[in-house]
Amino acid sequence: MKKTIKKSLSLLLVCLLVISVTAIMVAAETVAVDLTTGSVSGAAGDTVTVPVSIAANSGVASGSFAIDFNSSYLTLTDVESNADGMVALGNCQVGVTADNANQIGVAFIGDSLTEPVDANGGVLFNLVFKISQNVPTTTTALTFNFTNVRETDNMGLFDVDKNAVEVNAINGEVSISGTSEYSPAQVTLGAASATPGETVSVPVNISANSYVVSGAFCVEYDSNVLEYTGYTDGALNGVTQLSVGGVADGSNAVGIIFSTENPTTSSITEGGTIATLSFKIKDGASTGTTTPLTFSLVRPDDALVQGGVATVDALDEDATFTGCNVTIETPITTSDVVFNVTPATATVTMNGNSVTAVGGVATFNDVDFGTYNYTVSADGYTDKTGSVDVVANTSPVTVSLDQITTSDVTFNVTPATATVTMNGNSVTAVGGVATFNDVDFGTYNYTVSANGYTDKTGSVDVVANTSPVTVSLDQITTSDVTFNVTPATATVTMN
Repeated sequence: MKKTIKKSLSLLLVCLLVISVTAIMVAAETVAVDLTTGSVSGAAGDTVTVPVSIAANSGVASGSFAIDFNSSYLTLTDVESNADGMVALGNCQVGVTADNANQIGVAFIGDSLTEPVDANGGVLFNLVFKISQNVPTTTTALTFNFTNVRETDNMGLFDVDKNAVEVNAINGEVSISGTSEYSPAQVTLGAASATPGETVSVPVNISANSYVVSGAFCVEYDSNVLEYTGYTDGALNGVTQLSVGGVADGSNAVGIIFSTENPTTSSITEGGTIATLSFKIKDGASTGTTTPLTFSLVRPDDALVQGGVATVDALDEDATFTGCNVTIETPITTSDVVFNVTPATATVTMNGNSVTAVGGVATFNDVDFGTYNYTVSADGYTDKTGSVDVVANTSPVTVSLDQITTSDVTFNVTPATATVTMNGNSVTAVGGVATFNDVDFGTYNYTVSANGYTDKTGSVDVVANTSPVTVSLDQITTSDVTFNVTPATATVTMN
């Protein structure tokens, strides 16, 4: 049957606490007992089963020990014991220890402390591992460890009298067919450019599949041109410790030290940015030139010690380090200013210059940095005004004009006090001018009248900025004269 994996070695050894340290004695005649971890193979992502076996006629009644493994490559997912064909055990506790993710603690007892395990020997238990997905083709060891996990723990194999039994530990291994092969690390600096006074960001990158576990090196720069101002953590997957700053001897260099959580087992497989360095280009730097950033392979904390990057095994002698150049650009003091306007033929006036849009775009070229007022206008639309801050790569300005749908209608009339009637409304002129405000576009009939003058009628088309209508009335100069006479047939002679 399968046992639940325990997380604490203290629980694993609870069944053996009855064994007293003072009782440990090695019998002179004892023959070393073979304790074997099997060797298996599998591909990345596979699950493999590793048997842990004991030799026949061992005389062993109980035991406690550890098995070291590499958790970067293997994950313990299950433990199988007391299954058919296995050695019968009264108690078997196996699991990854609480304080070491790369160690499996084991404690077992036979059917009882007074009887040794099956004289035929065989498999005590099976370790079931999941092989990690992103690993190289490699072989990773499974190694017995009889060093006390805690000072109070009794590690080893014991007979029924609680005497230690000599052990011949036969270590195993897991051969892995990986998804990716090792590739020497490529550490590079990303190029950057800016003008004097500006700050540039320079990423420190490492390639994928390098299986690097740590690194220590410097990035040198010209302090007459650049000033180091700080860094940001690249949050590279696997890197848990990162130190960036000035070097011990105060030279013009930035020191970088990094490592994984456990450099003896865990490594970096994904490429990415270790850190991003920030440099300010000094104001007096010569424009149109470049200044180099180069790697120095010495440890930042000890210039007498060689630096570089290391794998689990050793310093990666095949790793390459490639610097970069920082380009010092000539400061930009002008920018094109683009207006996207509606209607598409609107005119934009700015800084005393006017540009009529083509296809809705009006462009002012090479405008000096600063703040400028502008006006956008078009026939039949209401003008709009605004201001634009001209900086490097000024963003386009979008302006949509509102179409005009009304107009004032002005009548210039004679006589100066004539009355104009239009669309049901009447306005008496003052000084010869009668105005109708905000009249909707359309065609309207009007009448102009005044005492002593003959009325005049007409029509006006109201459009944007309707032109004034001029109307002069004709003065009346004749009149009928009626005489009421008696007798009714009298004759009247006049003039």
